[in-house]
Amino acid sequence: MNPNKRKHFVIRFVSAAVFIASLSGFAGSIYALVKMQSLHVNSMAPEAVREYVFNETAQEQIHSLIRMSSFDNVSDKRFSGGIKDTETSVVSPNHFFKIYNSDNTLLYSKETPSKSGFITVYTLSDYQSVDEYDDYGNYIKSQMIQKEYKVESQIVKGAHDVFWFYEILITKLLEIGYRLYGILIVSAFLMLASWVTFTKHAGIRNDEGTIEQNPFDRIPLEPFALLYLFVFGFSISLIGESVNLFYRDVPNAFLMGSSITFLLLGLSFIFYNSFIKRIKAKQLLVNSWIYRWGYLPIKRLYKSSFQNRDLILKVSMIVGASLLFDFITMISISNHNNGTMIFFWLLKTGVVVYFILKFTLDGKVIRDATHAMVFGNLDEPLDTTKFHGVLKDHAHDLNQLSDGMHLAVEKQMKSERMKTDLITNVSHDIKTPLTSIINYIGLLEQKSFEDLEVQEYLDVLSRQSSRLKKLIEDLVEASKASSGSIHLNQEDTDLNVLLDQVIGEYRDRFDQKQLELVLTQDVVYANLDGNVLFRILDNLFGNICKYSLMQSRVYVSLKHIDQNAVLEIKNISDVSLNISADELMERFVRGDASRNTEGSGLGLSIAKALTEVMGGDLKLHIDGDLFKVKLSFPLK
Repeated sequence: MNPNKRKHFVIRFVSAAVFIASLSGFAGSIYALVKMQSLHVNSMAPEAVREYVFNETAQEQIHSLIRMSSFDNVSDKRFSGGIKDTETSVVSPNHFFKIYNSDNTLLYSKETPSKSGFITVYTLSDYQSVDEYDDYGNYIKSQMIQKEYKVESQIVKGAHDVFWFYEILITKLLEIGYRLYGILIVSAFLMLASWVTFTKHAGIRNDEGTIEQNPFDRIPLEPFALLYLFVFGFSISLIGESVNLFYRDVPNAFLMGSSITFLLLGLSFIFYNSFIKRIKAKQLLVNSWIYRWGYLPIKRLYKSSFQNRDLILKVSMIVGASLLFDFITMISISNHNNGTMIFFWLLKTGVVVYFILKFTLDGKVIRDATHAMVFGNLDEPLDTTKFHGVLKDHAHDLNQLSDGMHLAVEKQMKSERMKTDLITNVSHDIKTPLTSIINYIGLLEQKSFEDLEVQEYLDVLSRQSSRLKKLIEDLVEASKASSGSIHLNQEDTDLNVLLDQVIGEYRDRFDQKQLELVLTQDVVYANLDGNVLFRILDNLFGNICKYSLMQSRVYVSLKHIDQNAVLEIKNISDVSLNISADELMERFVRGDASRNTEGSGLGLSIAKALTEVMGGDLKLHIDGDLFKVKLSFPLK
């Protein structure tokens, strides 16, 4: 035995010994406390207690003797013979007595060799069954008659019988008193601590992480339980024999009973140690005949019958079997075979209800997971071990779908990051030479050229280079907005002041196109980034100036609606809008038309992305030539 196993064995042995000793103290304390109450130890004088105990015990023994010696139910002849054997089994050796009938005739006597000792006289009643017969010896009836007996009992000192035991018990109870409560509490604590310690050190894992089991631990559960029940029953029967010996010979009875009890407790700990090892090794039910010969064959039959069947066929088979059982139950009830079939019908109904509820609850779990997946929650996979049958397959498919969506989202995010990095790098590489070109164009514009055609070329270069610079800046801004990499500094912002600033910036351009601004404002504050919101409005008002019909009206309203700040802009387009709002929101939607206009096709896309970054919403509405954009931001 290696040192580790030896250590755990010693701990278990000591724990079992402490438990048995504590159990003895615990049981003894309870017995003593009960006796203190029943014998009135604390409310009577010591001599009165002894007299009370001896008197009660003597009457109990004589009453048992009278009941057990009924040979002749008609007369008192039963005391004439055979009573000697009964007397030695129920009457203590130190108990001497005389029994008289109601006529004061001596029926039986156990003479005492001594004139000293405790003496008591009392009367006992006994009911006897008397049979009546006719003159021909035929039985007529039976009736109970009451018979009274006068008894003289004398208790002397001598043998170590029950009276000797009570003498010692009363003396000890008077000495110990209520200190028994302390012994009871300490014993209970030691019992609990030793039991927990034994359980903890039973079934220790080896270096390989498995529970070592001996041949006794591998006995199937049913023989294991039957063996313990046999040991327990045999031990209890022997303890019963020691109790019968208690009246005549207390020391030997105590020695016999305690030895058998300690042996039973020791064997119980051996069985308990094996029981805990089976639980820790997860072999308690697996290593049983019911599991091997009942559960496994049923499981195989279930797999062979249902695993490769369609769901509708499975349900049909279950429903058909249930209806057949109900039909058999009705027939049995009609034939007055009620009890057993009703019990099995209730059992079947309970099983069916259980599986229906389980199927419903499992379906709800899968439905909730599917609902969460619809809203983008892909981080909580279903535990497929909790489901069975078709629901388990469904849960597995949902997990596979979730994993696939995870991969798709990760690939999309990676692609977006790569596109953002590409646009940023390319834009930076283009912007550097473009800045030089713009600077040199500016230097050339400072010169005077007599050739007007050269001046016209310079104007084209200046205009197109500025447009290219603006396009690059829009590309970078759209890329940052779509990837959410814009840093926000949100604070309470007065939207009226910000709107007035943007309108002031575009007042001259509105006048150039003869646009009439119709403005409606509520006092609105919202927690937004003012700079980002200014860029959004700058894009929207820029589009108004570029694409509005000359000499038309532009309607701008700022309102407080349902805890939201709502900004709505409406104008008439100078060209027919044969396009949907969703298409107009896409990048570069103007295509080739943008080459001949100021727009790059990115303004609305940038505005929408920046709005969503701040938690808002931007919607477009097109009705013929009417163009309407609606911005909405939560106030908090």
